[in-house]
Amino acid sequence: MVIEMRYAIIKDNIVANVVVADEDYAAKQGWVVCEHAGPGWKYIDNVFIEPEYIEQQTIIKPSKEELLAQLQIIQQQILNLAE
Repeated sequence: MVIEMRYAIIKDNIVANVVVADEDYAAKQGWVVCEHAGPGWKYIDNVFIEPEYIEQQTIIKPSKEELLAQLQIIQQQILNLAE
């Protein structure tokens, strides 16, 4: 009976992909058994490390005055094209 497990394909200490394979084939490929790791995880000293998520920066919405100023610039550019 062949038992298939999840294996990580490691490139430069990063999980490049995860596949399901049997143990013998995975061993020949040099793949590493993993349960929860996925692409983008680090693999250092035989330990999987979840990627650090970058906090999304708060998007600052322009004020009404700023938008009107941008609109005036665009309107002027359109008028200049018509000349």
